[in-house]
Amino acid sequence: MCFSATASFSSTIVLSTIGVLTIRKVCNKSELLLASMSLLFAMQQFIEGLLWLELKAGYDISQYSILTAIYTIFVGVFWSIIPTLSLLIIEPIYWRKNIMKLLLAIGIGVAIHTINGLLQAPVSAKIGNYCIQYPTIQIHFTLILYAIASCAAFFVSSYRIINWIGFFNILAFAITYYFYNYDLASVWCFFAAIISGLIYLKFAHNPNHSIS
Repeated sequence: MCFSATASFSSTIVLSTIGVLTIRKVCNKSELLLASMSLLFAMQQFIEGLLWLELKAGYDISQYSILTAIYTIFVGVFWSIIPTLSLLIIEPIYWRKNIMKLLLAIGIGVAIHTINGLLQAPVSAKIGNYCIQYPTIQIHFTLILYAIASCAAFFVSSYRIINWIGFFNILAFAITYYFYNYDLASVWCFFAAIISGLIYLKFAHNPNHSIS
């Protein structure tokens, strides 16, 4: 995450708390994946907090690092698949589910591309402009597909609160791309992590309401 290790670990605590509260609201096992997203983001922020500590201590992460590898899997694999899959599982309307299946296929393609890149070359990390930058994460090549895979299903969903989460996520993407283009992978994930807390509202307030 941008800013500092303290910010990363603080967001870990907040997201973990929201994640636990969200899971406690789950009434159906099919909702668990969606309800777990804040906890997954908390894990990602914790990994980046550890990266901050390593970089601040002067460790050279220009070569292979288990932390950068795990972070890359979160960014390029988990978030290419999990958002769409979690919404597909709970979607009650058939034609919307079919669209999500297509989006999931795109996400799987992006995930395979990420894994292939990770196997071919190590992911480096460095501190720059008050952020951790990952120069070797080739996100721009598949940027449009990645945005579609991670965000589009929120707009296809029949749940209004999910639609709003998608809107805020795309807004965060646009802001990040404009102001933090040099560190898109880290900063957008931070915004997305915070926005994921809104998933709690899906379960806490009128959870069964949907639109056709």
